[in-house]
Amino acid sequence: MNENPEEGRTTCPNCGAQIPASVDTCPICGRLLSTEMLSSTSASTPGAGPTASSAAATSGTTAADPSQHRILGSRQSLGAVQSLGQTQNLYQSESLGSSSIYSHPRGSAAPNNADEPDNPVPAAVQPKATVQPKATVPPQARTKPRGPVQPRGPRQPPTESQPQGSGRPQHSRPPASPSRPTGFAYPQPLPRRQSTPSFSLLGGVAIVLFIVAIVGLFASNSRSYSSSDASYFGQDQPIAEVTAKWAVTALQPGSFAPTGSMTTPRTGHTASMLADGRVLIAGGWDGSRYLASAELYDPFTGTFSPTGSMAEGRDDDTATVLPDGRVLIAGGQGDTGALASAELYDPATETFSPAGSMAQARSGYTATLLPNGRVLLVGGVDGSATLASAEIYDPESDTFSTTGSMASGRSGHAASLLMDSRVLVVGGSNGSGPLASAEAYDLKSGTFTAAGSMPSGRVGHTATPLQDGRVLIVGGDADYRTSNELYDPQSGVFSPAGSTTAFRQDHTATLLSDGQVLVAGGGGWTPSESAELCDPNTGTCATTGSMESGRRGQTATLLVDGRVLMAGGAATAGTLDSAELYQS
Repeated sequence: MNENPEEGRTTCPNCGAQIPASVDTCPICGRLLSTEMLSSTSASTPGAGPTASSAAATSGTTAADPSQHRILGSRQSLGAVQSLGQTQNLYQSESLGSSSIYSHPRGSAAPNNADEPDNPVPAAVQPKATVQPKATVPPQARTKPRGPVQPRGPRQPPTESQPQGSGRPQHSRPPASPSRPTGFAYPQPLPRRQSTPSFSLLGGVAIVLFIVAIVGLFASNSRSYSSSDASYFGQDQPIAEVTAKWAVTALQPGSFAPTGSMTTPRTGHTASMLADGRVLIAGGWDGSRYLASAELYDPFTGTFSPTGSMAEGRDDDTATVLPDGRVLIAGGQGDTGALASAELYDPATETFSPAGSMAQARSGYTATLLPNGRVLLVGGVDGSATLASAEIYDPESDTFSTTGSMASGRSGHAASLLMDSRVLVVGGSNGSGPLASAEAYDLKSGTFTAAGSMPSGRVGHTATPLQDGRVLIVGGDADYRTSNELYDPQSGVFSPAGSTTAFRQDHTATLLSDGQVLVAGGGGWTPSESAELCDPNTGTCATTGSMESGRRGQTATLLVDGRVLMAGGAATAGTLDSAELYQS
């Protein structure tokens, strides 16, 4: 190759670079120059030097010169290359190495003036590595000159749609832009990331935590407590101490288990289920005085906590939950004897406030919530006589008013609301002995009428309305008999209903969701810890789990989850502050 700057040059139709006429391949873009183009360029260039072969002979290059072989072996027409169907890129940037004619960095624009001394031409073009033919775009197909040569991406192997040596490829991508080098390789799309859904981890953890919380909630209702456990709330104690203090006790069906203890021992008190599921415990007798204090039992934590207090202590009174959620506490026995005062407890403020006064002082009477939202108060004693009178409390006017009277005075009796809106009053004592008679109060007429009679008198018994409208009478028999009776409101007749396993008086009877009645505690002279389930359909009673302590005069409250809370009462050793839960 002649380094004389006057040597003839030609312009590469692919990249526009000035190339010596003795070179058949553009060292910049790898374009194969046709023989006709080279010869015409040499002939038309005035003062051009000798041809490549003569230059090689003049410079002493032998036939074995690799560059000579490269020049002679690669002079093929462009049409022949295209007819072979070769689709590989001829431009091998790595094979050019030091044989580049120009010293400017690859990828920048080629100099347009080959006569500048900054661009010397090497004496001979070094042989290239094996050159692969490429598919080219004819010069006439270009509408504008190419830009700077861009680096080429990695060569992709032939695909099924482009078999090697099978002719022109069937492109699945757009044709090359005129401004993009033919050897440009389209970047291959990255493989789609197989992302793991976040639910598989975070969602799973959330579900596990939710299940643990629910299990812990139910487990907390069956824990064993001591009388000082209520002091835990509101204080910071280590979890280890609390866990050791609250030993979880499994509550099996048909069994009793201890729960938190009341803040004060009580018997003859009242228990009322509030709308939020808590239980209001109010008043009673602690063994030495009448109590004005009250407390709340939380079935979710299994604890009692103090709440507002009444204006005066009372025992043997009644508590009735009104339709608006407030609780009416009326009458009872106090320090001055039978009471006529009444108070209202508001769960929202946890305080008591005065209510209207009864028409007559009463203790040992019954109070029944009527369908119209009013409260019927019947019988009792006023300290000197047994009462046959009755009165109605109206929550809207906060007043008591008298209504019809019974045929006989009664105290220690039982009252039940029937499905026809009448109120059944059965048994009790008239001051001279237990009564076997029953009367029914008619809400429309405001009068009492006879409602049949039991085989024997009862006092301190229970009358439990059943799901079918009948009423189960249990305990309190004057002759200490254990027989039970059923009252049918339609016929007005009492009929035998089996017997309990033990004599009971001042006990509790709670209707369960399965239609059975849980009868617990009470007894004769000695309070009993036994309990039994009475089935009105079969007329039988069978023993169930026993309470932790014998109780008499306790309260029994059916909780929202079906358990039954037994609280307080009197035992042989004295008044109790303990409480228990029965799992049906």
